[in-house]
Amino acid sequence: MKKRTITAVLMVLIMGPLLVVGSWGFLPLAMFLIYIAGYEVLKMFEKKDPVFKYPKYIVPLYSSLTSLLWFVTNDFYVVIIMIIIGIFIALMLSLLIKQLKIKNGLQMIFVYLYTGVMLNMAISIRFLSTTTSKWFFTNGFYLIAYLLITVLMTDTGAYFMGTFFGKHKMCPKISPNKTWEGSLFGTIFGIISGTAVYFLFSKLFGTSIIPIFHHYTTGFELTIIVLISLLLSVMGQLGDLFASVLKRRYQIKDYGTIFPGHGGVMDRFDSTIFAGSTLYILLVIVGVI
Repeated sequence: MKKRTITAVLMVLIMGPLLVVGSWGFLPLAMFLIYIAGYEVLKMFEKKDPVFKYPKYIVPLYSSLTSLLWFVTNDFYVVIIMIIIGIFIALMLSLLIKQLKIKNGLQMIFVYLYTGVMLNMAISIRFLSTTTSKWFFTNGFYLIAYLLITVLMTDTGAYFMGTFFGKHKMCPKISPNKTWEGSLFGTIFGIISGTAVYFLFSKLFGTSIIPIFHHYTTGFELTIIVLISLLLSVMGQLGDLFASVLKRRYQIKDYGTIFPGHGGVMDRFDSTIFAGSTLYILLVIVGVI
């Protein structure tokens, strides 16, 4: 517990300022996290198939390159091109290299989409800068903070409620400690916390941190944000379960050890990947991105 607490404090002290700075200050951290996430998943695959001995270094580099180009161009069409090229390369390698099978190519494509695209979606929210507040923070800073707090409060609520009051197991074969009581309370806690910080940030920002809501009533905005917070809370829990399915399949406890007491990057950001990519898509739909 002591190690876990110390690591959490160090993570906040190191990542917090970079998250606040944003732009080029945050980009190296973003690329590093994306690289390590891809490496961890491919290293897990390597346990059952040694063919990933070298791809586990190469695929994450391609994911980090995608992050860099995404930031420089600020254009999702560039990412689509990168996805097409990545899929083509993976399938061609599977056909040309004897040791690689089509299944291995599909696994590399999966890792790229999972850590190189979905995680990138979540992280790229920080780079959103349609307007800047009186505190010099863009709405991207407030939106990524809203996302992280909603996911964190969902996890925290689910953990404590499940620990003290959980009786009905949700998925005992996948994640034995998760309960329906914990999930329900975590969702409620995530909705309340997420909605509260959204309006707090909007107050600090001087206007709605999702610009489209400038034209609607507060009641309408409240309803939509409650629904978005609900969706993010649920998607975060699904992301956690999905990561647990992979770990169970490959019989590992943690994806990595980069964060002592917490595991790897994927152990810390599995929920954020699903919730963050969902928020990104919603922002695209409403025309913010």
